[in-house]
Amino acid sequence: LGLPVVADLPGVGSNLQDHLKLSTRWNGKTTLPPSPVTAGMFVRSQPWGINPVPSPDLQFYIGRGLDQPDRFVTITVSLVRPRSRGDVRLQSSAPLAPPVIRGNYLLEGSDVAALVEGVRLSRALGSAAPYDRLRADEVEPSRGVNNSDAIAAFVRRAADTIYHPAGTSRMGTGPDAVVDAQLRVIGLRGLRVADASIMPDVVNAATHAACVMIGDRVADFILR
Repeated sequence: LGLPVVADLPGVGSNLQDHLKLSTRWNGKTTLPPSPVTAGMFVRSQPWGINPVPSPDLQFYIGRGLDQPDRFVTITVSLVRPRSRGDVRLQSSAPLAPPVIRGNYLLEGSDVAALVEGVRLSRALGSAAPYDRLRADEVEPSRGVNNSDAIAAFVRRAADTIYHPAGTSRMGTGPDAVVDAQLRVIGLRGLRVADASIMPDVVNAATHAACVMIGDRVADFILR
């Protein structure tokens, strides 16, 4: 691109991670009032077996979180420990040119498998007796989508970003690190990064609280 290099950091723009979500929906038997997300939980998609997931990788939102009434019962599951990695690259030296963002969503089969389990658990939750007076027929992915391959195809079609990108200026000491433990850009003076991009691994929840903490810590580093 003809840009001068002031710090050779190959990790810049790599390691892009993001949370994905998809919803299982049923027709409702009546019009449901608007409501926030009324309940949630974090679970591991593979809690047992020879390769158990070490920490929760699925987050569930029980409730629609909409401000308009509708006739659907909705349970949303989010993949909060993705293994797939993407990148962000320049396509031009023009400062206002948009970058090329490659999410590489669901590139790793384990991410698809986790969301397949998420759909199964969503169905189990939605089939519970307390929903009987509210729930009618399943709309998505629909009753005909039952085996693992069919559910995986639904996952690939329906999964969408929650807009929690992170990891492209990761903190660390290895060859792909961009900032050090005090968020200083390696090899440069007077420049720090303080946002979700410094996370080596995206947090397995909404990124807002972690970003607030990052901002608080970098302020303390600077004041020292």
